[in-house]
Amino acid sequence: MERTHHLSELASLVATLRAQRQAARLVVRNADRLGLIHLYFGDGHLLHVEGHTGTPATVLRDLGTWYHGAVRVDAVSAPPPAAAPPEALDAALNQALTELEARGVVRPAPPSLAPSAASAIQRAQILPDLAAMGSGAAGLPPLVSPVSDLASGAPSRGGPTGTLDAASTDQGDHLSEPQWHLLALAVRQITEQMGQLLGVQMVDGVFRQALADGARRNACLAGLEMDSSGWLRAREAGFTTQLNRYAVIEAIADLITRFETHCAELLGEQRVQQLIASAVMPMRASLEQIGLVIKTR
Repeated sequence: MERTHHLSELASLVATLRAQRQAARLVVRNADRLGLIHLYFGDGHLLHVEGHTGTPATVLRDLGTWYHGAVRVDAVSAPPPAAAPPEALDAALNQALTELEARGVVRPAPPSLAPSAASAIQRAQILPDLAAMGSGAAGLPPLVSPVSDLASGAPSRGGPTGTLDAASTDQGDHLSEPQWHLLALAVRQITEQMGQLLGVQMVDGVFRQALADGARRNACLAGLEMDSSGWLRAREAGFTTQLNRYAVIEAIADLITRFETHCAELLGEQRVQQLIASAVMPMRASLEQIGLVIKTR
């Protein structure tokens, strides 16, 4: 099952692939007219560009004029040979993104994925799990390992619908910056997926209410906020990494469970579970590694 992103997410996807420093391809398709671009990344740079308009420079200039489109992330064994210096391709892509952002077509990448923070999240693996995505044609992804398999005897928290659980093998660990960025991205994917059905404004309000409700009981959630671009972030720099890893993951599980419960009143429990599972499936394995388990019924 392939995950298709809106063109508005392009800057965040590019920043993420640069930070991951692994081989991948972005397939960008124009929804208004003929237009198809393949952007190949590796070692933190744009290495190769293929498009319908000619040279890489021409392709990227054309990209900067788009209004609507879709983006898909593909894993590749290795990108094609570089057709131009990576620095030049990166600069041309940055210019295209700047033009798209200036016209409101593309949302800026969050601060946590800015180039200055790239080295901090090289290990945040959020490319699709191809084995899992290819094992079923449609519907929910395969059942994930139960919490007891990840940490025998570790406490777990599941909400009314039981979609998320938190588990940790070492409750003395502190959450790292890469782990926090992965959690924030998972939350972002969930809210965007829900927003496609309920509307961005409604989802924004529901999520903020869920965060406010959770903050009354949880000190970790009290230190978080949703910024104006819809990203979950700490109110103070370094806040999340000062906390116990299990405590942060448990708080995020509680937050998404609250959000899930509110959305289920509008869409139904099963539909909401399917949406959440679909939204986080590309990063499911990485989330499990840090202790956040996505369950399905």
